Amino acid sequence: TYRIDGRKYVEKNSLNEAQLIAELERTRASIQRKRESGQGPLPSKDLEADRRAANRLSAFQSRQRRKHLMEQLTTNVKRLKQTVQEQESEIHELSDDLDQMRNQNNDMRKQLNLPPRHYTEVKISQELKNAMQNARHGTSSS
Repeated sequence: TYRIDGRKYVEKNSLNEAQLIAELERTRASIQRKRESGQGPLPSKDLEADRRAANRLSAFQSRQRRKHLMEQLTTNVKRLKQTVQEQESEIHELSDDLDQMRNQNNDMRKQLNLPPRHYTEVKISQELKNAMQNARHGTSSS
C-alpha cells in the first residue's frame, strides 16, 4: 500500500538494521555518483530519499536502544524485588528470634527475681551487673 505522497508504507518490524544500513549506503552512493558526474545541483528527491533512509535507520537504532534499556530495567527490577523479598524474610526471622530471646530474657529475670524489662538498655545493663555481683556475694537487691 502507498501513502498519499506516493511513498510506500513500511510495515513495523519488516526491516532489520542491516537492510536499513544498506539502503542508506545505496542512497549515499547514488548521491556521490551524481556529484562526481557534475550534472549540476542534486535533485531534492535524492536528498529526501537520503534523509528518509538516515531517519529510518536512526529511528530503528533508537528503538533498539530503548528496547535494550527496558530489558535491563526489567532485569534490575526483578533482581531488586528478589533482594527485598529475601531481606524481608530475614527481618521476619530476626524479629522472631528477637521475640524468642526477649521471652527467654523475661523468664530468666523472673527466675532471678528481677523486674520486667521496662528500663533503658543502660539501666538494664547496670541492674544485671548488680544482680550478678550480689549473686556472687550471696546478697539480694530488693
